[in-house]
Amino acid sequence: MEYKQLKDIADIQTGLVLSRKGAKQLELIPQEVSEQISLLKPIEYKVISLRSIDSFGNINLSEVDDFQSIEDLPEKYLTQENDIVLRLFTPVYSCIIKKEQLNMVIPSQCAVIRVNRNYILPDFIQLYLMKGDIEQQLANKEVSTQLRSVRTSSIGEIQIPVFPMEKQEKIIATSKLLLKKEQLLNLLSEQQSLYNKAIIKSLIQNKMEI
Repeated sequence: MEYKQLKDIADIQTGLVLSRKGAKQLELIPQEVSEQISLLKPIEYKVISLRSIDSFGNINLSEVDDFQSIEDLPEKYLTQENDIVLRLFTPVYSCIIKKEQLNMVIPSQCAVIRVNRNYILPDFIQLYLMKGDIEQQLANKEVSTQLRSVRTSSIGEIQIPVFPMEKQEKIIATSKLLLKKEQLLNLLSEQQSLYNKAIIKSLIQNKMEI
């Protein structure tokens, strides 16, 4: 099987350091300049947070934060369709950006991966990043034995298997079905846990006969 390093098939960069562009930075600017800038209306954005990306490769929009910028942000820091956004802290979850998730700010705690080759699908790479052995690959490249954060240079060295396009599409379709099943089972487990707690509470409070 052929493998390619991720850096050879995609452009990888870290996100924006929010403190450099936030409206709160006006407090650090000389007063006469700050007064002029403050007359301008801050630009509103949504920003992805570490907690926004779940273990199933989704963005939880209820966990996306508001962000006010003192200027228009460069497009490279804003989500584009088919971007892969990856947490730079363990667990190393990732998600792929869909049409309804455009123009959100990518923070410096995440990396954005933009595929630049037409023989590999972004969805396949994201799936491999979620379900492959990448945390072990990354741990082998980092100096610390306890992997807490990772460098983009290490991400670029991740080995990605290259399959024919048709096989990639089949793997993606099958995996989406399996992930959907996993999500449903996880939700069922959570509901069962809540139900069990309610039963036990009723028994303890003598509201239910055994």
